[in-house]
Parts: sequence; structure tokens; C-alpha cells
Amino acid sequence: MVSKTTNQLFWGHVEVLVDATGTWPTTPVGYITEAGGVSIEGSRDLAGYRVAELDGDAIMKTVKRGMKVSLKLAQFDPALVAKALGLTEDGYVITSGNGVSSDPELALRLVGTRHDGTPLHLYIPRCVSSGSMKIDFSKGAASDIPLEFTALDGTSGLFQFDFGRPSADLTISTGTVARVNAAAGVNGIAWHKLSGEGAAADTLTDITGTTPALAQNEIVRLQIKAITMPITIDHASGIIELTGAADWAMTKLADWLDLYYDLATTTWKEIARYDAP
Repeated sequence: MVSKTTNQLFWGHVEVLVDATGTWPTTPVGYITEAGGVSIEGSRDLAGYRVAELDGDAIMKTVKRGMKVSLKLAQFDPALVAKALGLTEDGYVITSGNGVSSDPELALRLVGTRHDGTPLHLYIPRCVSSGSMKIDFSKGAASDIPLEFTALDGTSGLFQFDFGRPSADLTISTGTVARVNAAAGVNGIAWHKLSGEGAAADTLTDITGTTPALAQNEIVRLQIKAITMPITIDHASGIIELTGAADWAMTKLADWLDLYYDLATTTWKEIARYDAP
């Protein structure tokens, strides 16, 4: 077990999500443990430039070509990993005129927690799978599956880190809480610990927000305030939509649920969750 220290980027369980480039990644591929880890590498190969040509644009171009994220999945869905690598035929494979599949462009998102409990997301809006991959399907060996992604330049840049805002403890009232302190847009992550109405177990059925108004793709992380007040998140189409279309109860302090807001359907949709052991 890796110790929890202030110089770690992620601590504990990290969800890995991929979808086609230009989308908000919501499809889980698997997860990473502390032992597996995540590494980010940027290359500055400037050998091809004369000294007189080394301006800011030239340096940025070389860095962008070499930006890589490497990770190891502790648990995974083979079909989804194959999809991330462009090995399926259902939407993520780009087929050229000669019928040969090329690497699909993907959007990648890592959803995890910092040492202090703050939610942290690493988002790469445009990348391709790169490097080699080896899976050993011997008994007990299908873990720490290596994956590598090379970031490509795009309108949203190479990558961005989204940090959660300071926690605000909220108490459920008639099944509802109002999120606070969230920035608008993709950088907004509100982090709330929930208490049940009357200091008892409760059920959350809706999340509202007016200051600022709820925005497309903003994120909220939910945890419980105390184990004496377990909170059930109610799955309801068009309000809070959970993976598996089933309610989920948070019973442990380390449990968390991340939802993003779909403005078009006015719905909170699950990105990832952690059911602590």
C-alpha cells in the first residue's frame, strides 16, 4: 500500500474513461490502483531546429508531439479496452479507403482523488492509443494492463487538470440539495459531503443550483458526512441517472460518486463511483 503523501497527484482508486474525441468521456474502461500508477511524459526533441528558429511556437510543437500518458489498469473490461485501442467496428474505428483500420482519436479522462480527499480529473480531449500492450490471461495474472496514450493538439489544448472546490457540507431537505461553489463549464467540480434530513439515513433524489446556474458538463462529487447517515442516491431517468439504472447507497466515508450535468436534458449523469472496501 502506498502511503498518502502531499506530493502524490492521485491517491487511491482512479477511474479511466474513454470515448471518441470531441465528446465528454463517460465510458469506463477500468481503474488504476496506487501500485499501478499514472505517468505523464513530455518530449522536447529540438534537434531538427536551428538556434535562430527556436521560438515559442517551435518549442510548443515539439512538446505537443511527445506528450504521453502511461497507465496500468488493475481491472478492466476486455471489450472496452479493445474499443479504446481501435479493435472493434462500432464507431471508434476509423476505416480508410483500403479497408484497413487506423488508430481512432479518443478523449481520455482520469477521475480520482488527491491526498486531501479533493476530487481531481485529468482530461485529454484528443489523443491516440500508442505503444505496445500485453495482457496475460493466466489465472490471476490479468492485472496491471499497460496502456499508453499520445496527446494531440486540439482546441482545448493537450490536457487539463480539474480540481474540486473546497468541500461544502450539505443537508438533504425533502430529497434535494443545492450544489454551491461550482465554476461554470468543464472546470467546475463541486465537492459535497451529505447529511441526511434529521441527522438520519436519507435518499437523494435531485441536485439543484442557482449561483451560478447549472452549466453543461459541470461536475459534482458526493460523499457522506458520517457513517451514521448512509445516503442512497436515487436513480431516476431525467433527474439523476446512475450506471446500471439502479439506486446506490453510500455507506462508507471513502465512498464517492461523480456526476456531470447534461444541460440539454437537465439531468445529472454518473461519470464514476468508488465503492470503498
